[in-house]
Amino acid sequence: MCNMKYILCTIFCMCAYFHAAATCSDSISDKFSYKVVENFNYCWDYNIVYEDTNSKDTALFISSHKYIISPILNAFCNNLNEQAELDKIGYCCKHYLIKAQNESKKNIQYYSIEINILSNIKNHAPITSKIEELKKQDYTIVDIISEAPVMCLVFVEADYLVAVTYNMFYDFDDVLSISKFFVQEHFSAK
Repeated sequence: MCNMKYILCTIFCMCAYFHAAATCSDSISDKFSYKVVENFNYCWDYNIVYEDTNSKDTALFISSHKYIISPILNAFCNNLNEQAELDKIGYCCKHYLIKAQNESKKNIQYYSIEINILSNIKNHAPITSKIEELKKQDYTIVDIISEAPVMCLVFVEADYLVAVTYNMFYDFDDVLSISKFFVQEHFSAK
């Protein structure tokens, strides 16, 4: 009887896994599949965090702002006076941590990618001008300070600023493709 329960449980888990992978995969090419491991939304305005999520852990929001968003916005500013004004900037952020894989390679590559989608960025000339520049480019790489070996790429999608952090040893083309696919799928679902 125990063996039968084990077999049924295993079959159920496998079906659930394949169903989740099928619903998350790229329906056009079946190249990528992903799973959202973590997500939260917040708004930052004059150093005040406005909770827009079920999470009660504001430390996550503060950490995201301090170590991911602020360095990106600082990189967009040319001088210290502009950077000092960043304390007054406001925005809303949708944060996702996804586990993704590229199934088109012989050895399947697994990636852990953090995606922050920023909207409602309050008017701040250096930031808005950089966003306009980014609309003409495909992406830019921004240096962020981290103890881990991470890279950060930034691009604009549908007037949203998208910041993607990932392990620097990952295949860049895969990360860019997976990130753009995720964001486009995210916006098409709305």
